[in-house]
Parts: sequence; C-alpha cells; structure tokens
Amino acid sequence: MEKKCLFCRIVSKEEPSYSVMEDAKHLAFLDVFPLIEGQTIVVPKEHHGGYAFDMPEEELKDLMSFTQKVAKRLDSQLGAERCMQVLQGYAIDHVHTKLFPVKTLKAKVVDEKMYRSLVMTLRESWYSGVIISMSGRDRESDEKLKKLSEKIEGR
Repeated sequence: MEKKCLFCRIVSKEEPSYSVMEDAKHLAFLDVFPLIEGQTIVVPKEHHGGYAFDMPEEELKDLMSFTQKVAKRLDSQLGAERCMQVLQGYAIDHVHTKLFPVKTLKAKVVDEKMYRSLVMTLRESWYSGVIISMSGRDRESDEKLKKLSEKIEGR
C-alpha cells in the first residue's frame, strides 16, 4: 500500500467510498465526480503503478475478469445497455478501470461542424484518438451515492 495513493487509502478504509462490489483482490466503488450516473472505478487492492500493461499478466487478467462482473452488475441493476471501459492511471498513479454505464446511446453527440472542429484541434495539438474518461465537475451528493451503491449491490 502506498500511503500517498488515494485508491490505497480507499481500499484500506482510511478514506470513505461507495462500494458496489468487492472480492479478495479488487474493489469497485462509485466515482464521486461522475459524468454519468453509476460511473464506477475498479481497482486492484494491491498497489500497481498507473500503467496497466506493466502489471503481471495474471493480475491484469484477474482485474479484467472482476471488471466484467462489475459491468454486468451495473448493466442489470441500472438498466444499462452496456458499459464502456477505460483503463486509467494518470491522475491517480494506481491502475484502475473506469466503467461508464450507457443507458441510451444517442445518435449524435455533436453536430458535424463541431465534430470536425474537435477532430482538427486534437490532431493539431494533442492526440489523434479521442478518449474522454474524465470525471465530472461537480461532486455527487453522499445521499445519492449511498442509495445508488445500495441499489447496485442489491441491498
């Protein structure tokens, strides 16, 4: 465990969280700054640096297997069509999977003009692919997070 790591402190219960699933090696909890309802973070309980592909192969497989179980629970408990997944570890240097339950897929998120502008901006000054996995701006209320974690856990 890394004392400076937020996720290690959550695993050790030094920091509060809203758990949705847990086993001996992993913990899944609600993101307190969600972009969408039910946005969930899945972490191995053992600290691993943020780059998932540096993990031992078996531990990465275990993380993905547990993440699959969490995603299926989110689907069934929240009525999601499916979960989108991103492996992360930049902002918090502890490998983690972020799950985004998608209830309804919108036909178009942005219009064609905005899309082209966004693509050109990203190609010119950043990264050629688009992955948005950031958290939302506003912290969700503890009351809502508690109710949602209980619903997902089936309590």
